[in-house]
Amino acid sequence: MAKTPQNDPIAKLTAMLETLSTRLDTLEKTTPNTTKTLEKLVQKATDQYAYHESPDSDIQLPAKLPEKFSATDLPKFKPTDDPRFHLKGFRATMTIKGVDPILYPKVFPLSLDPVCQKWFFSLSDKDTATWEDITHAFMTRYKGNTQVSTSLRELEILKQTEKEGFTAYLARWKEVAAQMTFDKVYHIGIEIEDDLLKANEATSATDTPSSSKGVNAVEIDAVETTRAPPRRPRREYTPLGMTYTQAFDRLKSKGALSPIGPTADPPAERRSPRWDPNKYCKYHQGKGHTAEECWTLKNKLQDMVESG
Repeated sequence: MAKTPQNDPIAKLTAMLETLSTRLDTLEKTTPNTTKTLEKLVQKATDQYAYHESPDSDIQLPAKLPEKFSATDLPKFKPTDDPRFHLKGFRATMTIKGVDPILYPKVFPLSLDPVCQKWFFSLSDKDTATWEDITHAFMTRYKGNTQVSTSLRELEILKQTEKEGFTAYLARWKEVAAQMTFDKVYHIGIEIEDDLLKANEATSATDTPSSSKGVNAVEIDAVETTRAPPRRPRREYTPLGMTYTQAFDRLKSKGALSPIGPTADPPAERRSPRWDPNKYCKYHQGKGHTAEECWTLKNKLQDMVESG
């Protein structure tokens, strides 16, 4: 029995291939973008090193950045920074610049250090779809950097480096101390004051000259009688971690310190050249100088520190 095209398997397969080829040619001519899309999807699935745009990359946003906006205006987040403070600073900057909140997800990576940007761009699209998604992922990644406040131990171990000047060290100490409560700063200030006194005593002991042979007591007495009287050492004031005005206001609110005024203006002939009628001292409750320039207040606060 002779084979016909209807019952010949090879003929059937050949006809099917020709039909499929014709349909593919027709599909490519009528919808060329579909073929390219399929090729991209295949490439994305097989090549992990290829660069691919996210589906929403070409979507037109309903808002635009202000003309005067610049990425340099944004605070830069480093891997060791506190994420809460950065988010607050970023949002405040965007609000001041008048940027629409819908643009926050697009602008946020510009506020990150290159190392942090590498982490951000490795996130999936679902983790960066909305501003809430971004803040959640950001806080989760850097939550280890959050710190409630500076501990007493951190201030205790803060030491002056070998090449650091005292002014730079003092500024760094104040910066750390400003993150603590007043009570903690007060007690650590007392300890530092004690250390300074001990250091001064040790220095004085090593600087005392030993008796020399061949010099009799009469000669020593003669030198002592002609020597000028010792000058009173300049008082050292313990850093408070805040201004004197702030310290006075806080102690006053707790009832630990009261103003000594009101103080009337002195007569014109008795006024110091530095007396300024435009300045006001809260401690004296009078004109002439500010609380930051008031030596009476400084000495009073130092007395309180030294007395414990």
